[in-house]
Amino acid sequence: RQARHDLRQHLRLIQSYLDSGNEAALREYLKSYGQTLPADTGIRYCENTVADTVVRYYAELAQAQGVSFTARLELPDELSLPEPDLCVLLGNLLENALDSCKKHLDASPYIHMGGKLMGARMLTILVDNCPADEPKRAKEILLSSKRPSAGTGTASVRAIAERYGGEARFEWKENIFSASVVLTLPEGKTE
Repeated sequence: RQARHDLRQHLRLIQSYLDSGNEAALREYLKSYGQTLPADTGIRYCENTVADTVVRYYAELAQAQGVSFTARLELPDELSLPEPDLCVLLGNLLENALDSCKKHLDASPYIHMGGKLMGARMLTILVDNCPADEPKRAKEILLSSKRPSAGTGTASVRAIAERYGGEARFEWKENIFSASVVLTLPEGKTE
């Protein structure tokens, strides 16, 4: 929530600079903001810039916390899934996995991620993390570990999957939490 809130503030300021044509201020702001981001490790997880950026961000956070992180993504440069949906989907999956792992730093936590475009339009994303506490549920809805209500991230992931004719599954077994998403990309440019 905080990251999304902060991002909205950055976007408002960027839009204001664009609207007023203040290119010099925009350049200075972007330079200043760029200095606050984690260093670029040079690791590339896939060809898709949006997916790669989100995954790299969480990989760096995980490694800085002592969480082992591996990812195998086979995603092309361009997907027909709108970039905001891809960003939210990956960001929520990885943020939840990292939050879970941070509770168990003394137990060699890990996050394993996989993603692949199957055929022309079926996107699959898998994220496992261990160790993980067994999640609380109310019927089929996962409850947040942060407050006594439905999990915002998992609900968002589920909504995106359903929007594209797919589904999201969240399972816990033997101390491993697994999130899997399958969806059908809209017709359009996917390479």
